[in-house]
Amino acid sequence: MGAGNTLGWALCFEISLGLFALIIGHELTEVWPAEYLEWPVSPWAIAFGIAGAIPPLPIMLGIRKAAWKPLQELTQFVDVKLTPMFRELNPAKLALLSLAAGWGEELLFRGLIQAEIAQVVNPLTGILAASLVFSLLHFITPAYLVIAFLISAYFGWLYWYFESLWIPILSHATYDFLVLTYLQKTDSAR
Repeated sequence: MGAGNTLGWALCFEISLGLFALIIGHELTEVWPAEYLEWPVSPWAIAFGIAGAIPPLPIMLGIRKAAWKPLQELTQFVDVKLTPMFRELNPAKLALLSLAAGWGEELLFRGLIQAEIAQVVNPLTGILAASLVFSLLHFITPAYLVIAFLISAYFGWLYWYFESLWIPILSHATYDFLVLTYLQKTDSAR
């Protein structure tokens, strides 16, 4: 599959997640994910959103240097299976894909799942449940299951703390962009 096909399918999938969250939230729940998408986006939300990508970055960068076998297996999986899918995407396409992933996934996992469970039970249960679903749907190796859960819980905390979906959306998008760019650069250096 070429870069254009990868990008097209990935964009459709990620945007569909956000639309699904908006439709389900509007039609079947008491939660409207767009309620926490203030418009226009405030400069502080943009700044905190972009800065929010920094804390999880050392985790991903540290994994690449780890000697622990489960993390080495994760690195090998990423290098062999995932990185080649994004190898030919230029920075603008990586940014578009990252923004779509941040928007779609955060609307679904934070704006719908976390918000609905937090409303029914409590905020901590909402964060943990949404993070569990997120990590299960991102399962590629057992080590990544744990890492995805922790990063998702962090994005969930950002949403809860700032009461704005833009913060985790922009943090997620910035994080994805930086990680994908790093993977491209390390791939081309090999």
